[in-house]
Order: sequence, then structure tokens, then C-alpha cells
Amino acid sequence: MKKLVYLLTLIALIQFVNASTYEQEFYLNENKANIVININHEQETRFNFYLDLPKDVKDAKIYLDNQENKFEVRQAELTNFVNVYGKATNIKIEYSSSYYLDHSSKYYFTAEVNPVLDGDLIIKVILPEGATLDRLYHNDNQGSVYPKPSKLETNGKNLIIIWENKAESYKEFPMFLVYNYKNFNYLILIVSLLMILVIVYLIFKTVKKRKLKIKKVKVDNIEKHLKENEKLIVSILKQKKECSQSTLVTLTNMSKASLSRLLDDLEERNIIIKERYKNKNIIKLKRL
Repeated sequence: MKKLVYLLTLIALIQFVNASTYEQEFYLNENKANIVININHEQETRFNFYLDLPKDVKDAKIYLDNQENKFEVRQAELTNFVNVYGKATNIKIEYSSSYYLDHSSKYYFTAEVNPVLDGDLIIKVILPEGATLDRLYHNDNQGSVYPKPSKLETNGKNLIIIWENKAESYKEFPMFLVYNYKNFNYLILIVSLLMILVIVYLIFKTVKKRKLKIKKVKVDNIEKHLKENEKLIVSILKQKKECSQSTLVTLTNMSKASLSRLLDDLEERNIIIKERYKNKNIIKLKRL
């Protein structure tokens, strides 16, 4: 069927004597490729050719000098195809297909480009953002790209593999490449955020419960939990409201070091507070 189509094409085709380039671009996504074909002539040329398409292609956009024209995609035994004819300087064809892609642990791209003219052939494969070749190409041909590309480029986001060659009408140009690609999973992000929110909520709830369980000890009942020297200090403070540390030394008949240790302990237990006033420590009971 293919040979018959090509034969009819060669008979019906008015040769592209003024054709300059046949450019085909493959923009790869996770599950499909968007294909753009540009056929550029040096001047307006009449043409009539058949273009083979994968079986999953049911529609194609075709522009003649930037004006969209309707051409029917037809079914054949092994492929679909479209008959493009008219008169123009530039022909642009766009379609999408999952035929070229396959993936398991790695991603695989395979294609055969059939240029419909003699001239310059430019093929570009644009990998998804963040994708990388499985192996870099080396001189020993043990790379993950076939045939060896003319050059590798990047637009800052995507890696672009480019082949440049001389095209012969309907002479197949086969290619394949292997690449690695991890698509960003928004579901995992959402689930992770929800888990973080739940954990934060549980921590907050636990801390709040613990705070509620803390019993406030009233000043009137403090003495029940104190030693004799501590009771004496609290009793003095209850009577005087506040007292300097030096006065407490006199009233309790304690050494400065002993009193200082007791006051530090009481302050740590949140029973008293010490405030610095000029060159003195003022001691007060903390009202709970």
C-alpha cells in the first residue's frame, strides 16, 4: 500500500525544484508528542503529495502561507495519511500522536521521518522540561541517541537534539533515543501538605492539652510545698509585698550565698521574681 501511494505521489507530484528546507519538530510530553512540519520554498510552488501519519492521528492542522486549509485525514491498512495539495511558499502541518513514545523505567522515542522533497532536512526532538538523555553520546557510538545528532542545544528548560542532513524524497530517516524523565506529581505534593497540616494540628492539640493540665498554685497555698527557709522567705514577702535582697539577708539571718541560692531556686520554680533597681535586687512574690 505504501509503495502504491508513493508511486501515485511521484506521478502526481509537481517537483519541488524551488524547495529549500523540510523541517520536522517533535515536542515530547509525558504520553504523547506534538509534531510540527515546516516545508519552506524559495518562491511560491505548486505541490501535491501524500503524508503518512500514525494510526491514532484523526485530525491535522495544515496551513498554506499561514492560512489554515481543511484536508481530510484518511485511513489506510497500516497507517493514516493526508493528501496535501495547492500552491504556496510555506506549508505547515501540525498533529499529535502517542505512537512515537513508550516508557517503563525509562522513556523511549522512535520515529521515521519521510521528507516529501529533495533539499535540506532538519529534524529536532525537544525533550520534556527536566528530561535528560540516558547516556551521553560518545565517539564509540554507545550513546542513547541514533543516529549521532548534528548538535545538542538547550533553550534553558528543554534539551533539544538536532539532526541536519540532505533530504531525498520519501527516503526514510529512522531515529531513536532513550531518556530519563520524572514528571512532577502534584498529587504527592498535596498529600504531603495534608499530612504536614495533620501533624502540626496534632502537635498543637497535644501542647494545648498539656498546658491545660498544668495547675496554677495559689500564693496562699505555696507554703505547703516549701522547705522551712523557703517558707520564711515567702512569709516575709507576703507581709512586705516586696523586699530587697540585702534586707532579706538581715531578716532571715542567712548568709548571702545561701539566700542567693534559695532565691534562684524559687525564681526558677516561678514562685518569686527578681527585679533590678539601681544597684539592688528587689524580690517579689509572683502572683499566680
